[in-house]
Amino acid sequence: MRFAPEFMVTRDPLPSPELDRLPASVRAQMANLFENLGTAPARCIAPLLEWISLYPDVHCFRNWLGSCYRLTGQSAKARELNEAVFRDFPDYLFGRMSLCHLRLDEGDVAGAEQLLFERGDTLPAVCPNVTMFHISEVRHWHYLCARIHLAHGRVSEARELRDFLQELEPDADVIADLDRRLKPGSSKEDRLIAALRKLVSESQARRPKGRG
Repeated sequence: MRFAPEFMVTRDPLPSPELDRLPASVRAQMANLFENLGTAPARCIAPLLEWISLYPDVHCFRNWLGSCYRLTGQSAKARELNEAVFRDFPDYLFGRMSLCHLRLDEGDVAGAEQLLFERGDTLPAVCPNVTMFHISEVRHWHYLCARIHLAHGRVSEARELRDFLQELEPDADVIADLDRRLKPGSSKEDRLIAALRKLVSESQARRPKGRG
């Protein structure tokens, strides 16, 4: 799987006709709401529901709401919404990545991998008509790639992706998440092995000792 960028990356907002058509008052509130998605997702649900009812063709509002549901433990609602967004807007990269993220969180690694790499294993393959990606798209894509590598036990590949993200955006929060996942004992397999060792140790400790 290749991860060296073969495209241009920007931090500037990319053209978005559906966002440009929004009232100035809504656009002014969007940045503040987006900042609260990770820290106070429950507070974002009501305004997002209102915006979605008013502007159903704005992809990001439905995608953000799916993230709020996921972060507040409403996994069934998150999955239903994420699947609907991907079905309605199959070329919307963040919709694809959000559903992939949810599948990974649910342990469906095969489903996440099939979704993320359906068209190829690089961003240009997934979005063949795009030459300029926003840094947030590049960040999240490679973060998900790293998580899939980790799910398959390919630690060195995941670590290379982590280092790539460090160079790309040193203060990205996904780096800390990958650092946590890369620590020995953090994977499900490591935890299972540790639990089995503990059971064996406790069983041996309870075993009656013979007379010497």
